[in-house]
Amino acid sequence: MKKANYAYNDILNSVAPPKKSCLKGKKPCGIIDTFGNTLCIERDKQCPINKIIFQSNAQPDPKDFNYKKIKLSNTNLFNTNEAVTNIILLEIKFSQGQVCIDPLN
Repeated sequence: MKKANYAYNDILNSVAPPKKSCLKGKKPCGIIDTFGNTLCIERDKQCPINKIIFQSNAQPDPKDFNYKKIKLSNTNLFNTNEAVTNIILLEIKFSQGQVCIDPLN
């Protein structure tokens, strides 16, 4: 996975309010905050990751978007930047042992 290189001011100037379209020449990439604002970037740039899935090697690969697949022992991590109605992934951390996705669930 590659870290996106966006300056904070660039992001603030590239946000569309909920239920509004991106400005001409820009495309939506996903939800950027808890207010439902959408990140809009130039059409020739790649969106940041906006969907991840962890699943067992025994399960079939997801087909709803084009995913990059990362093999982890007996689990696979899939990520995509095509789910433009999802919340943009800001950070993910890995460690050895069992993966903890959401300790509150």
